[in-house]
Amino acid sequence: HTEDSSEIQELTKYKPHVLLTQENTQIKELQHENKELWLSLEEHQYALELIMGRYRKQMLQLMMAKKELDTKPMLSLHQDHAKEVQSQVERICEMGQVMRRAVQVDDQHYCSVQERLAQLEDPARCS
Repeated sequence: HTEDSSEIQELTKYKPHVLLTQENTQIKELQHENKELWLSLEEHQYALELIMGRYRKQMLQLMMAKKELDTKPMLSLHQDHAKEVQSQVERICEMGQVMRRAVQVDDQHYCSVQERLAQLEDPARCS
């Protein structure tokens, strides 16, 4: 019986060491698994950032294209309006030049009529 007891004591001596070794192995396995999970998470985050970057780029391109589509008719309308205003300004300038010329001709005619009237009123000047 004492032999059994001594064997049990010997086994109990080694039992904590075996348990510690087993726990240490489990801890190392968990640490390794944890490291793999972190690497996997980092890879997923990188992939997600890449996907979101492309998504943002495409959305920006889409918005810019939509903006161009939205602004093209308005830009065209404004350009047409500007051309029309320019055309009207040119016509007004031409009309102004015609009016100035008409005033000059009218002034010249008025002066010649006044001279003729003066000559008619003073018969001595005519001869």
